[in-house]
Amino acid sequence: GREYGVWQQQGTIPANGAASVASVELPLADVEEIFFLDLTLGEARNRYVFTRAESLAPLLRQPSTRLTVEKLDAGDDTVLTITNVGDQAALFVWLEDARDVESAGYAYFSDNYFCLFPGESRAITAEWQNVAAEDRPVEIRAWNAEAHTV
Repeated sequence: GREYGVWQQQGTIPANGAASVASVELPLADVEEIFFLDLTLGEARNRYVFTRAESLAPLLRQPSTRLTVEKLDAGDDTVLTITNVGDQAALFVWLEDARDVESAGYAYFSDNYFCLFPGESRAITAEWQNVAAEDRPVEIRAWNAEAHTV
């Protein structure tokens, strides 16, 4: 629930290459048992979850949170805005085509398997291929939140 620091670093990375552009150090004793690292490079962003424990077991004991989902159909796409309205981080939000596995067609999600902080929202586009508009249910789950089917 706390922000421990924000660091910005500019650097040049060669095409098809790698470069070290920053180093961040913070004693683990100073952070909560479960903590996150957000990295942004241009438009790309990643959020990583860590724990001070020897395993990821503390993640399984996280208190519940609550998600809301708004759905907007736009032709062959569906935009789902998922918001964490609870007071705990929503761990590993997962979207899935809720139809029978043998059903024809499929859905491609613009993002999947992510964590949302309290009050945070993420808009995900589901691109449907060969699925009738009236048959596009999506199940949204998280490790510590009830499932929704929209």
